Order: sequence, then structure tokens, then C-alpha cells
Amino acid sequence: MGAIDKREERFETACRVIEKRGGRELFGELSNPETRERSRAFERALDAYRRSLIGSDSPTFWFEAPLAGERTFDLHVYFDRPNLAPGDRFVEGDGFGRQGIFDWYIERETGGIGLGFAHDLSGLGEDDPYDGPPALYVNVNNAPLYDEVGLFESAGCPDELERYQQLRAALPEGWRVWYIGLFDGRPRRPLRLGSFVSSELKAAYAQDISVLERDLRAIGFEALDGEMLSRLQRLAGLPQAFELQMDIYDDGTIGDSLPLSMGVSPKRSGGVSTYFSEGLGADLMSTIEEWGLADERWRALDEVTFAIGVPEMDDGEIRLCAVGCSPAFVKLKWENCRPLPAKAYLHCFAQPI
Repeated sequence: MGAIDKREERFETACRVIEKRGGRELFGELSNPETRERSRAFERALDAYRRSLIGSDSPTFWFEAPLAGERTFDLHVYFDRPNLAPGDRFVEGDGFGRQGIFDWYIERETGGIGLGFAHDLSGLGEDDPYDGPPALYVNVNNAPLYDEVGLFESAGCPDELERYQQLRAALPEGWRVWYIGLFDGRPRRPLRLGSFVSSELKAAYAQDISVLERDLRAIGFEALDGEMLSRLQRLAGLPQAFELQMDIYDDGTIGDSLPLSMGVSPKRSGGVSTYFSEGLGADLMSTIEEWGLADERWRALDEVTFAIGVPEMDDGEIRLCAVGCSPAFVKLKWENCRPLPAKAYLHCFAQPI
């Protein structure tokens, strides 16, 4: 079996292990428990993963799963900079039209720490095919880009550089840009900046929410009301990292949705995690459930925190593949002040040992 097929095989193996260890409770069945036949959603995820593969190394991947409402998921596929090399090509096609961006990033850009695809799969009907395009995000955390012009030129949207610079210049001091997101497959082609808020500024928001209101309105974000601000203040008082995301549309206006990711870091003791049930995540999750933005399924987040070795056949020998999963963010989002169900972002890997 070739290297590319082995990556797909490991991805499928990892997904089936994650499904059994809490994933089914979070995002539904990927396959029939008796026949192991793949669900339509799983088939689309496999197709999206395969079409995202570039070069020869295995990317990490993320499940984005709602914590209330229908059990479903979106899929992210992420490449760390060290896993990309000059001349890398997508295994199938041109990476949803993104080959040029990867060429720019690998050959010309020295900043940033990785690139990723975000595949919106959850909104598709049972029989709908998935043709993309996925959103693309550049992780720039603590490694600013040196060739910002090249990003937008290689993406085929050089005019969006001006939008990016407009939004970046409007961000408050104390917001550190973590990623740049290009959502050109969505209406109004939003460009997104996700920014971590410094611990000092987060503490100021927790003490006086008018400080955050002032910062948001200075950016141009106006979709605020009293309940939303009150909830943001309560969340700012929790220990998790605070990452706010701002969109700017193709007409230069600031978007009316406010996503907030709360960074979580579950640890395992004796092979078991209690971060969400008893640890630092308990207050966050009980608060979100109290607001009706999560149901009981969040209690599976501890179960889905694991790392194990899975036997596999490789060149006629039995070897071990490291398979792991860990929640990394819990995301809340308001659209025109209306809160949406929270989501969990599960960071997963399947790598040969």
C-alpha cells in the first residue's frame, strides 16, 4: 500500500477509535456499529481529507462538533510548517484551487507556523456532494508574516490586502493575531482575524465590561446588547485563554457575528481526564449549559481525551500508529446578539511511531 493510502487508512482508523471513545456522543455515528459501513458524513470527511493531502507527511486534523442540537461535525486539516517542503503537490487535484497559496507559503514566506483547511460539511444534505471550497487559514501565532502581499496575490484576491490591513490596524493593543482566515466560499467573502487577548486585558474585561465594549465599537463592531456583554464579562473571568474573531466583508464593513474561542488544556492522570467534569473546565461547561448553549453531551469531552498506540500492518510488519484526540477550544458565537450553540474543537492525530 502506498504512502498516500496509508495516510488515509490511518485517518480512518483514528476516526473509528475517536468515535468509540466519546466521539459518537459528540458528533454522531460515523459508521454502522454492526456492519462498519461508513455513514455519508464519514464518506465526505474521508474525501475532504484525501483531497487536502499535500506532500508526504500526515497532517493533524480537527473535529468541530456542536454541543447542542443536531449531532454533526466539520473537519479541519492542518499542516505544520516543518511538514511542508518545496515542490510539494496535492495528491488529488490542486487542493481546491489552493496550490498557489501553498507554493507561496513554502517557497517565499518565512513567517507563520502552518496552514489549514476548514471544510464545512455539516450544512450538506444527506445526498449532497462536497466540492468545497474550504476556508483556508494561516497560523501566524508569534510568527508574523513577512510577505502579506504574497498571501493575497497567491490566493487570487490581491484587493483583499486592503481589507486585511484595515481590520488589522483597528485591533486594540493587547490583541495578538493568531490566524488569518480566508472564507471566500461564503456569502460576502469574509476575511477573518482571530486574536488572543492578553491576560491583562482579559482581566480588565472581567472587571469592567465597558472596556471590551469600547474596544469592539472602536473596531466597528456594533452588534452588542446587555445580555451579550454580561455573558462576555462572566467568560472573561474564567481561567481559559480568550480568543476573539472579527470578520470584515467584501464591502469593507465589519461582520455582525462575534465568535469567541476559549482555550482548554485537559490533562490525563492515570490515563483519565477530569478537566471538564472536575477540573478547570467544569465551570466553563456548566456555565454554557446553564445558558442553554450546550446539552449533556459535553460530558463526553473527558472521555475523548486520549492518546494510544494502535497496531497496523506496514510493509508486512506489525507496527504501532499513535492515535490521539484532545479538546483544544470551546467556541461560543453571537450573530446579531443572538447566541448560537457552543462547539468543541477536537485536535486529533494519527502518526506512525
